[in-house]
Amino acid sequence: MTFDGEDFDALLRYLDAHPDTRDQLRRRILDEQFLTLPAEVRELRAEVRELASRLDLLTEDVRLLTVHVNGLTVQVTELALQMRDLALSVAEYVGPMYELLFRQKAPSLFGEWLRRPRVVEIDDVPGFDDLEAAGGFTAQELRRLRALDMVVSGADKAARPPGPLFLAVEISRTIDLEDVDRAIERAQLLARGGAKTRAAVAGKVITGRAKLRADETSTLVRLLDEVA
Repeated sequence: MTFDGEDFDALLRYLDAHPDTRDQLRRRILDEQFLTLPAEVRELRAEVRELASRLDLLTEDVRLLTVHVNGLTVQVTELALQMRDLALSVAEYVGPMYELLFRQKAPSLFGEWLRRPRVVEIDDVPGFDDLEAAGGFTAQELRRLRALDMVVSGADKAARPPGPLFLAVEISRTIDLEDVDRAIERAQLLARGGAKTRAAVAGKVITGRAKLRADETSTLVRLLDEVA
């Protein structure tokens, strides 16, 4: 039996007119996997749409989280600035408070080395006024001397007989290497006028490097915790 083009056209018209027969023919010709492919494609499309919807929700969550993190970052930055300002404010008061405390407690703080210790002004150091008037200090040296935290005078207990001794004292809550070096320098400057001087540092604690330098240079160290 031959099958020409007219027969094929007639078959197509028949199949168009009879959908049930067309479906039966499809099941005869196509593999089962091809038959289930349209349903699988529809399911896949539904899953893709659901995934896209979830992705939109996730994108929105990320956007909200980003806004929240940015807001938190701003708050942390503002807090850090406030803490910095607070630290600066505290630092402005800590130094003067310690200086006042050591001035008030000078007898008990420095009585280990001096008899009748008392706080004096730098102009009370023998020879200072004369040396200043004679130009014995540069302008920079005078500024550093005037910046000295405290001068304590008394009779040197280590001397025989005890003679006047003037301590050039640098005060800081935490005594560091620079505090020791400043005390040494200013004690040496005060000694130019002929007075016997000695460097001293006072505070709450002292760093390891500062303690080593103080020991090497015979700089006196007085910590608050050492005073009963």
